[in-house]
Amino acid sequence: DGAPTFRLLGSVFWNSRGGGVNVARAGQRHFIQGLRIRSGGDGFRFAPELSRSGAAISDIEVDGEGRYALNSAIEVVGGSVRGRWRSAVNQAGCRGCSTPKVADGSARPPGTHLVRYGVDGARYGEAGYAEPSESSLWPWPNEARIRSEMCAQTARGFCADGMTVTAYVAGSDRVKAAPTSQD
Repeated sequence: DGAPTFRLLGSVFWNSRGGGVNVARAGQRHFIQGLRIRSGGDGFRFAPELSRSGAAISDIEVDGEGRYALNSAIEVVGGSVRGRWRSAVNQAGCRGCSTPKVADGSARPPGTHLVRYGVDGARYGEAGYAEPSESSLWPWPNEARIRSEMCAQTARGFCADGMTVTAYVAGSDRVKAAPTSQD
């Protein structure tokens, strides 16, 4: 049949130290789109043995450092690479990939254009539960409440003095303005 072996859509893989996403071994017509990866090793790898699988790979944002940001046997269509890599791409390359810049001249973190999903208060299966909204994901929802409930007895991670949940999730080691959907 013509169905993909799997679909990997709109996913975030954060702080993957040994490698971000590695698709290998078997399957046909994989459909991979909208990944946000912060990684060491290879950011995104699609193995050579799948070069004739008929896969479609697009809209991959990779941040981190290591060997290759995009190491794919299938050409990636559209993406963003930032960080320190031995090479940004390997194997089939990336059509339309860029390293976007923000006003301060630094590359923007992956996921800055993410929006919140679901109508407020909707539960799984109810109308609107999976619809994208007009609201940016940043700043992280309910930051003050999260900090007050989770940081009472610690000062590590996002609980560190001056740190915010938004800066922590964005991978910053310093306080900074939240990314916006226009970045």
